[in-house]
Amino acid sequence: MNLFAAVMPGIREARTPLSVGALWMTAAFLALAPHWTVLSNRLPGLDWLLLVLAEVPELYLLGGAAFLAYLIGAAIQPVSVTFGKRILRPFYRAQRTMSYPEKKAARAFFSFVRRRLNVTEYLGPITDVIMNAYVNAGLPASLSLLYSNEKVLGHIDATALQLWKAEPDQYQEYDRLRAERDFRRGVWLPLIAVGVALSALVTWWLIPLFAVGGLILLFQTWGLDHRRTVLISNALFQGLVEDAELKGTVRILAALGLPKNWRDRESLRNAITAVAFAKAGDFDGADELTWEAAETAVEDIYFLGEDAQGRARRKAQRALAELAEEIRAVYRDNDELESLVVFDSRFVVAKERLEKRRAERAALLE
Repeated sequence: MNLFAAVMPGIREARTPLSVGALWMTAAFLALAPHWTVLSNRLPGLDWLLLVLAEVPELYLLGGAAFLAYLIGAAIQPVSVTFGKRILRPFYRAQRTMSYPEKKAARAFFSFVRRRLNVTEYLGPITDVIMNAYVNAGLPASLSLLYSNEKVLGHIDATALQLWKAEPDQYQEYDRLRAERDFRRGVWLPLIAVGVALSALVTWWLIPLFAVGGLILLFQTWGLDHRRTVLISNALFQGLVEDAELKGTVRILAALGLPKNWRDRESLRNAITAVAFAKAGDFDGADELTWEAAETAVEDIYFLGEDAQGRARRKAQRALAELAEEIRAVYRDNDELESLVVFDSRFVVAKERLEKRRAERAALLE
């Protein structure tokens, strides 16, 4: 690896806060310069500061200004990032949702997003990677459907670090895309602020001009994010890098063993996968699948017998109780008692909801 490749990531990291701080300082100067006389009268120390700085060599002044800009940018950059994420949130949501919206406006926006970014460029490789991980561990491929693509997408930055050793050129490209995204995500807001401050000195139409320019830069971050995601997903597909959480979860799941009736009951598949998630440290994912286990258990059996009466209804209730006990055994046998508490509470809620639905249907039939 040459010296340029080693130094370049550090330069990229410094560029964004330095540029953000410089733009905010420029906006502040443009806004305050016309009122300098008023400010100096109210703050006499400003004139003294100018006299002191006049004695400092220009090179030192430039260095100090650059350092100050870096500090300001590092402190204020999260503001631009936060607002930028909120503006682009509908785009990311439409990009990653797996269901087609029902409302007409939402469908039009969904189609607009999907026409501009081909999500199969990264979803295809990631889905294949997840399924292969399960199959290679001796697990049924159907279980891989419970491992969300979002889990892999959620930590691609950590996965990308493996490219530093495996494929330095690809890592440089990934780091460039990430840095370009961060740069645009950081400077769009202070650029608009410069336009607002400058418009007060020149003309008002500079505001929409700078606003459009800033929003274009922000919109470009969406495409850069897509390109870096495609790069890492294909690196995963080619075996250049591994998703550590996926690898660990699959190993745990293979060591646990599958419940007896896992093929027939989705709720059992959810429960054993929730146990694997919990042991891998993904407690949010474990709770989510535990909720799914409770919901699907009720829907699999009790919901099918909700219109039954007498003996058939009592049979459905017994079958539900037996299935619930099988699910509880999965948590107890693997020492996941906290997940067992979550399951029991969600199970009661699911039963009450479907009981209420059955009562409402019975009332309509009378």
